[in-house]
Amino acid sequence: MINRFRAYLDKTFKYLPYTVEADDLREEILSGLMERAEEYLAEGMSEDQIFDKCVDTLGDYTEAIRAIKRKPFAVFKDAKFYKSILAVFCFVLSAVVVYLVLGVTLSLWGKGALIIFPTMAVVIYFALMASLLIRNIKFHRHFTSGMIIASVLVIFDTALFFILWECGVAPKYGWVVFTFIPFLVVVSHFIARGVLRKKKLYFISYVPLIFSIVTPAYLTSSMLSGLWHPLWILFVVAALVTLVCGLSVLFKKVEEKNRWR
Repeated sequence: MINRFRAYLDKTFKYLPYTVEADDLREEILSGLMERAEEYLAEGMSEDQIFDKCVDTLGDYTEAIRAIKRKPFAVFKDAKFYKSILAVFCFVLSAVVVYLVLGVTLSLWGKGALIIFPTMAVVIYFALMASLLIRNIKFHRHFTSGMIIASVLVIFDTALFFILWECGVAPKYGWVVFTFIPFLVVVSHFIARGVLRKKKLYFISYVPLIFSIVTPAYLTSSMLSGLWHPLWILFVVAALVTLVCGLSVLFKKVEEKNRWR
């Protein structure tokens, strides 16, 4: 029941800023909904009846929500925001100092810049994505969680290309790692929807997952073995597996409907 209430509040608070005030109001409403749900449950109501009754008797929080909406820049008044800005500034300043020290003492002006500043940018980016993801989890608002996870996985995939290149794998072979990007994006959707939002994953979601892994598997195996012609059968196998699984799910649903008649 609490997940249904949270989903309802997700829509209500969708366009509100991430502030302590909004979080407190959300928790207050959720607490009130759960208290009413326990009362109605004791009266023997069904889950659907409890949900509808609780929402109908929720009370008017419109003015409180509008008040928060009128403060779109309230997040900039939060002390944590300025602490985060100060932390980033100190980190950048430290990186610049290290670069200058390496340049003056060891004359590593070029190599130092190529190592320190890209590393600095990556660390800042990952720290920002981690803070956004943590905030999404805290406020139960995962509209951007899938994109955050996907962007991080794509960066790791890109880094893998350069690592393989450094280890002696020529780019004409290493480019295959980029074909895994669609698979990583689909996996990010699964994590955001199934794990973080705790919503049901329908069979149709598994279709792109199957083909997004078959495609890079075909390209990788064919490039390593040189057997492009016979290995195309992987796509046929994937289509047959998808078809069989789809029919199995369909027949199962038909049986369930017939059982309830």
